Amino acid sequence: MAAAFLIGRGAYIVPEQKDSNKTYYIIIAFLVIALLVAFAVYSSRDNERAVDSLGSEIEQAERNQQAITDRITGAEKRADSIEAGISRSQAAIGSAESAANRIEGYLTEAGNLIGECKEIIGNIRKDSSEKSTE
Repeated sequence: MAAAFLIGRGAYIVPEQKDSNKTYYIIIAFLVIALLVAFAVYSSRDNERAVDSLGSEIEQAERNQQAITDRITGAEKRADSIEAGISRSQAAIGSAESAANRIEGYLTEAGNLIGECKEIIGNIRKDSSEKSTE
């Protein structure tokens, strides 16, 4: 059955759509929906790959961070050990300086004693030569 519309002075008759046209449009709609679903599935797999890749990169970054932290800890321990060694060396240098000062004092005292001994020996020789000439 045809529908009639009045346009201006004349009547316009629109033929009814056939069932085959409706089926054609339904098939096209299903194809479009199927393509959209396929695209969504493909995109989600692509996103999943990106997420997996990002997860792997984050795990690698965590491992690198842990390795760096371990190296820093090791460096801090070595620095502490070196600092302790420097402190021991400074203490040993202080002891050596003190011992050197004591030895210098002993050498000065020994030089003075040797000078006194030479003077005593000189006086004894002088006294003995005076007694022998008498």
